[in-house]
Amino acid sequence: MTKKRAAARGEILEPSEAPEGRRLWFRVEDVELRWFPLSETAFLLWVLAGLVLVWLVVALVLLLV
Repeated sequence: MTKKRAAARGEILEPSEAPEGRRLWFRVEDVELRWFPLSETAFLLWVLAGLVLVWLVVALVLLLV
């Protein structure tokens, strides 16, 4: 059994050997493409709205059949 699996099962109790203050952080940047007038967030909201609309249309068609 690997150390990661043993740790996930709660079998390893000693602290890790990595320094405590060291963490990996990431940044999320709002990207706007020059040829696309919407920001990434607005585009994803429109995609979500479109998927919900398609889902409702399919549900309506299935109810009418």
